[in-house]
Amino acid sequence: MIRELVEHSSLLLLKGATSDLSASSITVGAIKPAIIFIDAGLIEKNKATLVSMSRSSAIIFVSSKVEEAYDAFEAFAFDYLLLPLTQERFEKSINKFVNFSQFQKRAGRITESFFIRADAKGQKELLVKCNEICYIEAFKNYVILHMTDGRELPCHNTMKEVEDSLLSSHFIRVHKSFMINYEKVTAIEGNTIFLNGNDKNKILVGSTYRKAFFDFKSQKLIKKQKNYFQSLDYSTLVSLLVFYTGLLNDFDFKDFWSVLF
Repeated sequence: MIRELVEHSSLLLLKGATSDLSASSITVGAIKPAIIFIDAGLIEKNKATLVSMSRSSAIIFVSSKVEEAYDAFEAFAFDYLLLPLTQERFEKSINKFVNFSQFQKRAGRITESFFIRADAKGQKELLVKCNEICYIEAFKNYVILHMTDGRELPCHNTMKEVEDSLLSSHFIRVHKSFMINYEKVTAIEGNTIFLNGNDKNKILVGSTYRKAFFDFKSQKLIKKQKNYFQSLDYSTLVSLLVFYTGLLNDFDFKDFWSVLF
């Protein structure tokens, strides 16, 4: 089931599958996959291995038992998927990982300015300030930097090279061909982003990047007050329910009422 969900995801690439966690731990350590899906029933006998794996990979536990959730998060779980698993819940978990990864990258490296090759031979280099970029567009085998003053600067690098190098709190990929400066967003209407107060600077959010972008955007949205439990992530709510259920099982209500009254 997990294999099928992974293979149908445009964001994931399956690197392997095994039924013996301890025997394959060395291989997993060498590959260092971004995400590892693990049966929660393996936690008890493999805690040391799981702790080691969690240092380089996000571990998502899968189980048919709600009561295993507490042990899963004690074992550094990134998320907890309860069977029967739906496509919607699976995608929510993956998008949660994507958002977390983007946040880590932005927090790790902040770029204020950089040099670009302004010609194919690399003889001329220009210094570009990030706060002067409106958006970046992929064009054949190079990219075009659309500046806030209307200039269009060709950069003889691929979009992937620019994205990997230009990790900052300002930029986010929203389309296969576009990366925007989030600080230049002036309006969002449906799936269309308007930049720099100019209706000509509008970018359509691509389907692959839509979920991650709107989750990122929602973090900056002023929200209405709502019930606390409605605001909890599903996995966090499960952990709280398991924890407080354990407390209630050990609680002596007779003593409680005698003290209260």
